[in-house]
Amino acid sequence: MMGGPEGSEAAMNRSGSMDPVAGWNALDSVVLRNLRVVDPAGESRGTSDLRVRHGILEAMASELPAVEGASIDFGGAVVMPGLFDMHVHFREPGDEDSETIASGALAAARGGFTEVACMPNSPVRIDGRSVIELIHARARDACGTRIHPVGAMTRNLDGKELTEMAELKQAGAVAVSDDGHPVESSAVMRRGMEYARMCGLPVLSHSEERSLRGQGVMHEGYWSTVLGLRGIPAACEEIGVARDLALCELTGAKLHLCHLSTRGSVALLQRAKERGLPVTAEVTPHHLTLDHSHLRTYDSSFKMNPPLRTEEDVAALRAAVKIGLIDTIASDHAPHAAVRKDGELDLAPFGAIGLETSFGVSYRALVEEEGMRLDDLVERMAVAPRRILGLPGGRLEPGKPADFAILDLAWQWTVDPTAFASLSRNCPFSGWTLKGKILLTVAGGTVTHAAVAPPAEGARVPGGRG
Repeated sequence: MMGGPEGSEAAMNRSGSMDPVAGWNALDSVVLRNLRVVDPAGESRGTSDLRVRHGILEAMASELPAVEGASIDFGGAVVMPGLFDMHVHFREPGDEDSETIASGALAAARGGFTEVACMPNSPVRIDGRSVIELIHARARDACGTRIHPVGAMTRNLDGKELTEMAELKQAGAVAVSDDGHPVESSAVMRRGMEYARMCGLPVLSHSEERSLRGQGVMHEGYWSTVLGLRGIPAACEEIGVARDLALCELTGAKLHLCHLSTRGSVALLQRAKERGLPVTAEVTPHHLTLDHSHLRTYDSSFKMNPPLRTEEDVAALRAAVKIGLIDTIASDHAPHAAVRKDGELDLAPFGAIGLETSFGVSYRALVEEEGMRLDDLVERMAVAPRRILGLPGGRLEPGKPADFAILDLAWQWTVDPTAFASLSRNCPFSGWTLKGKILLTVAGGTVTHAAVAPPAEGARVPGGRG
C-alpha cells in the first residue's frame, strides 16, 4: 500500500528532481496506469489508464500502449475530475500578508482543486473591472489553478449602491455576492437580485440578520453561557435565509445560499426546493465536523461566521449533503495573519483556512462516518459547483485538456498547518489524521501539484501497491 515514510518528500525526490512539478511539466507525453476512475458526470468506470499528450487527455482505456514518453503505475489510486471550490477568500489585493493569489492557488492545487471562485471581500473590493483584471493577471503568474472572481453586488460591499454587474460579468465575474457583509436592505437586495437575473449571474448570499448577530463570537447556547461569551443565535442565519428565499421567489433570480450551519436553514431550503425555487446551497467541512463545544479552549481557530453550531445541526447538515439537498461543499477558505488571528477571542477575526484539508475532512465525515458513496462526494465537490456557476468541466473527457486529481485513499497523513502552501495557519484540524493524499493535480493540461516524482519508463509510485 502507498503511504508512510515511502510517500514522504524525501522518498519522492530520490529521482534527483528537486521540483516534482517542474519535472512533470517537462513531459509532453505520459501514460498514467492502473487508476480507479471516479467520474460521476462521465461514462468511464472501473480501472483504467490515462494517456496525456501536450496537456490533452488523449485516451482512457485499460492497458493503453505507450506511444512515446514515460509511464507510471499508480497501483489502484483514484483519479477524479479536478475539484472546484466555489467559496474561497484570497486576500490579494490588499492583505498579502494573509494570502496572495499565488499562495492560494497552490493551496488549492495541493487540495486537488483545479478551479476556485474567490469572493469579493478582499481589502480592495472586487467591485470593478480593474480589480477583476488584476486577479486574472496574478492568476496567470501562479501555478495554473484557474481562479474565477465573484463580483460585489454593491459598491464597496456597503449594501447601498449596486455595482455595474453587466460590466463585471464581461470582465469575467461568474457570480455576485456581498459575502461577509450581508445586504441589510431588502429593497437593495431585491434590486440586486433582479439585476443579477438580467445579467445571467447567480447570487451567492451570505444570509444573516446582522443586528441580531451584534457582537457575538460563537453560537448562542450551552457553551456560550458556560464560557461567558456573547452568542449568535441560530435565528440570525435563519431569518436571513427566509428573507433571501422570499426575494428569490419574488425576482426569479438564481440564489445560492452560502455556508449553511443550522437545521432550521436546512428545513427552509427543503421547503424552497419543494416549491421549485431556483435555489442551491453549500456547507463547509468545518460545519460538517465541528460543534460549539470546540470553543471551550478559547482557541480562535474555531471562531467562524456562521459559528460552529450544535451536534444536532451537524447531523442535519450531513444528512442534507448525503441526499443532495445541500448541493455542494465549499471550504470558505479564510486566511488571517497570525498577528491578528492568534489574539484575544473577542477581537480575533472570523474564519479558518481549509483548501488543503477540505477533501480529507469531508471524506472522513461523509464517506467513512456516514457511509456516503465516494462518487457522490466527488459529485458535490467537482460537478455541482460548476453546474451552479454555469461553467464547463467536472468530468474526465478524452480530447479535452487534462483536468483531474489523483488521490491515494490508503495514504494516511497528519494535518500540519506549518507545512501548508497557504501563508496563514488558522486551521481547526491541526493534528487530525486524515485519509486521502493528493498525489497529482492537473489543471487545464498543467501540472499544478505533484507529491510524486516525475516518471521514468515503467516507473511505479514510491511505495506503490502490488
